[in-house]
Amino acid sequence: MNDIENYGNRYHVLQSFPMPQLASSREIRILLPASYYESDVSYPVLYMHDGQNLFDKSVSFGPHVWDIPEAVDAFFPNSQYDGVIIVGIDNAPSHGKFSRMDEYSPWPRNTSFPLPGWDPDVDYSGGKGALYVDFIVNTLKNYIDSNFRTLPDRNNTAIAG
Repeated sequence: MNDIENYGNRYHVLQSFPMPQLASSREIRILLPASYYESDVSYPVLYMHDGQNLFDKSVSFGPHVWDIPEAVDAFFPNSQYDGVIIVGIDNAPSHGKFSRMDEYSPWPRNTSFPLPGWDPDVDYSGGKGALYVDFIVNTLKNYIDSNFRTLPDRNNTAIAG
């Protein structure tokens, strides 16, 4: 339902953010809580995959966005919840047909046990999941924690998507 115009200065895009673990770069989309610029409060952080689908339907690979801010707010009705910083990590661009699955899968597909209905060309995919997680934990999280007011401990950090 929401578009980026509704978020004003709360919405930031880091273009070509370096991913040294994967020798690549990615757009990172950040949405700050509505109260971020009105206080000095630190916030929990929610990291999400397929970041292009979270806020802006003009870049989503489907006809809709996921309405993540509304979903997060609905998850915490009538609580002490003050908001969350949402960090969307765009999936792999078109430099490879199966790059998205390469990064999300922790191990390569086993060509000796192909799945029925799968194109044999995808049997090489996967295996970069540990590098992708390393990027989130050791590169992206460090950047977010250094540049935004976060609650960096494990109880205030989540990954979804």
